[in-house]
Amino acid sequence: MKINKRATVTKILVQQRTEDGPGMYDFICLTPHTCASHSLLHYLNFHKEMHLASYQSIQSNFADILAYERNFRPFISTVGVHTKDYMFSNIVSSVLKASDRRLFIQAVRDPIESFVSQVQTEQLISRINELRKLEHSRVSMKEQIAHAVPRYLCHAKASRVYEADSFDKHIIFDVSAMKGDKVEGLLKKLWIAMCGNADEENLVPNRQYISLGSKLLSDLRNNGGISYREAGIELTIMMFADGDVWQGRYDATLNQYRGWQERLYAFPDINAYLPSLKLSGPIHMCTRPSEWCQVHPKLRPKIIERCIPFIEARMRSLEKWYSLASAMTLFTVDDFTPLDKEMLRASIQADVAEFGRRNPAVVEKWDVTNRFLD
Repeated sequence: MKINKRATVTKILVQQRTEDGPGMYDFICLTPHTCASHSLLHYLNFHKEMHLASYQSIQSNFADILAYERNFRPFISTVGVHTKDYMFSNIVSSVLKASDRRLFIQAVRDPIESFVSQVQTEQLISRINELRKLEHSRVSMKEQIAHAVPRYLCHAKASRVYEADSFDKHIIFDVSAMKGDKVEGLLKKLWIAMCGNADEENLVPNRQYISLGSKLLSDLRNNGGISYREAGIELTIMMFADGDVWQGRYDATLNQYRGWQERLYAFPDINAYLPSLKLSGPIHMCTRPSEWCQVHPKLRPKIIERCIPFIEARMRSLEKWYSLASAMTLFTVDDFTPLDKEMLRASIQADVAEFGRRNPAVVEKWDVTNRFLD
């Protein structure tokens, strides 16, 4: 009788894990809004021997926050938890209770630069929605400041509420270190801290680093698809730039993942359709494997053939909106009114000073904020 050794080992691991009870996450990674949270999560998971559980998945069920860890641990040796919010005590408490407090990684960004970037994003998406003739709400600068300050502009407060001093190791890095060709060096340092190595054989080959949180790329991801319905077949077709295909929703409590990895067709040059994205390489027409497997194999080539012209038309429409919206002048630091500037300065000044006392080398590089606070 042939024995399946791999299956036996896996069964033993799962059984041992169950007997030991639920474990704890090996590290916490805090990346507040506008701190490259989407990109960093994606990049860190290029390491085959570790996984960072996404905040999007975790926040769907804090009652069982260890579900992600429980389901991944039999297969992945190092599992961490990702969080974005530090203003909600219930979220902070849940995440801290799920960590063994060995390693706390905190992403930071020049606060004023971060706020201006967020205003620009909202402004651009608002203009795109206007062009689409979709309903959209306008938020006053006062409301935007009130929303931003407690959620992603106060890095000293974030360190305090997550009790960073209680961890064996606290790593702080500025997202400016992810620009250009510096990103690989930063990731290797983080991988070594998280799981002890950054060996090439443990990394996904052909890694690509594109800004997944960029304004237009985010809109393409959220609104660039079409629905295909014919003869009882229903598919959601989405477009993903090269390097952004691994996207999906994971329900940790059920251990079920719904991804977009089924690539139906690749348009070889994204700039032939969406030059406003300022990317290179192909763009992929994708659907969920769970939907595609329900389509008879003999029908699939015909369906792909029928979808291509609709997707091409969709991308041309998107480009028209993107190019028009991008041509409009976006908000800058100089556009603050004196009252808004004073309100924002008063809201962050003490936090920047506190963070600067503890991390002077980081804050001295925040050129936009330092000029703003002078």
